[in-house]
Amino acid sequence: MKKVLVICDIFPPAFAPRMGYLCKYLPEHDWEPVVVAEYIPQNMYKELSENYQNVTYINYYHSKNPFIHKLQYAFVFLADFFFGYKDSIMTKKAQQQIINQNISLILASSYRTFPLRAAHHLSKKNHIPLLVDLRDIIEQFPTNEHISKKFTSSATINHIIANVLTKKMLRQRNNVLKNTAAVTTVPPGMSRY
Repeated sequence: MKKVLVICDIFPPAFAPRMGYLCKYLPEHDWEPVVVAEYIPQNMYKELSENYQNVTYINYYHSKNPFIHKLQYAFVFLADFFFGYKDSIMTKKAQQQIINQNISLILASSYRTFPLRAAHHLSKKNHIPLLVDLRDIIEQFPTNEHISKKFTSSATINHIIANVLTKKMLRQRNNVLKNTAAVTTVPPGMSRY
């Protein structure tokens, strides 16, 4: 059975039925999924994760204290924006799986851009084909709904920050898409990448 490294921003039991169901049925087609995902403290799709043990979750926010959690969120946001912090951690954890498993394919699933850069780096470094699955692409949100957090009480400043983030995300995503073996679930306009 071949192994596919599934790198995603969210995975069951958190709200991520798409990758959860994909991983559930891949073994029927002789593919064993090895998953690396961000830890999200939800339990919506517990039934998809109960029988699946080959998942590495990365928790970027450890504190239970609400004030410290907000500080961690701000640190991770800034470190990620300026230095690609989340992708860097994801790359290290996923590289361990590539070393320990005989991975034939990398599948990256993303809502915005994370963890596409990690998957791209791993694909190039290890000479493994990369497939990208994009959910709810940024262009589907004309008024920046893809940016879920408000940064200040000023709508103007939030709009400026959202525009800067959106441009950066689109540039990062499109750079990765130019170097993939295939892209799934995108509108026809994306086929040029």
